[in-house]
Amino acid sequence: MRKRIICIINFILICSMAGVLYGCKEETPKEPDLCFYCVNADFHGISTVPTELKADGPNAQIEQFLNQLQQNDPKEGCVSAIPDSVKINSYSITEKILTIDFSDAYYQISSQQERLLRGAVVLTMDQLEFIDSIAFTVEAQPLIIDGKIVEAMNHNNFASDMNGADSGFSKTDLVLYYANSDGTTLKECKKKDVLLDGMSMEELIVHELIKGPEQSDTLATLSDEVKVNSVQTVDNICYVDFGENFLTEQSIVPNRLVIYSIVNSILELPDINQVQITVDGENNLSYHGDISLAKPFIRNLDLVK
Repeated sequence: MRKRIICIINFILICSMAGVLYGCKEETPKEPDLCFYCVNADFHGISTVPTELKADGPNAQIEQFLNQLQQNDPKEGCVSAIPDSVKINSYSITEKILTIDFSDAYYQISSQQERLLRGAVVLTMDQLEFIDSIAFTVEAQPLIIDGKIVEAMNHNNFASDMNGADSGFSKTDLVLYYANSDGTTLKECKKKDVLLDGMSMEELIVHELIKGPEQSDTLATLSDEVKVNSVQTVDNICYVDFGENFLTEQSIVPNRLVIYSIVNSILELPDINQVQITVDGENNLSYHGDISLAKPFIRNLDLVK
């Protein structure tokens, strides 16, 4: 009788253990968090808002994300990435390419707002597993920016998160261009173990230029009073948007050294080919009436000693 009781107990324990093992084996990993992107209220960056897919099927999920992209979120302090004036005419999917057609009001928004809209839409829609890239059209015609057709994009077209939130607090090495001691040329300066402090690499470079050099034989090219609105990279072009005092603060070095200290420093980063400088989102300006900001700049090593 005693043996029989022991056998029954052992059988129960074995069954319990099997249930535990079976339960562990069947446990499915938690799905990654999803979000949609909205524009910061000051229009100088984008932020994420957590969400979850409540719709079933590709079309329903696309429509859910598109609807969320058109909503304001006061709690998160951000506004819709797609302004009320811009309407979504239609969308379609062909070979995992999502094409979104916008109304012609798309071309009426500022260049700064357009970049934020495009980034928010691409980063949001690219989370869907059945989409590889996103194409933009306006009234059924390819989107054209600066005279060039904008090709289909995905998150890889963005060198960094548009608000630098993913950069963490690690350290990095930088190559910066300050002015030499007499302010006649640029001088290459290397800084090691610079704390990213939550910024993107591009943003860090601009802030370090404003902070100024540590070496006594170099001069700062930017006033420490200059305000930076945003720094973001889209389609291999880094867009640096300054506050209005960028045009009024006077540097102690020539204008061309100011501009190319920014340009040359940022172009030390891989995957960035040009730098577009704007002031409060506008590029139809000139720096101190001397250098046009209308077009993106490329590297100029002739100014480097």
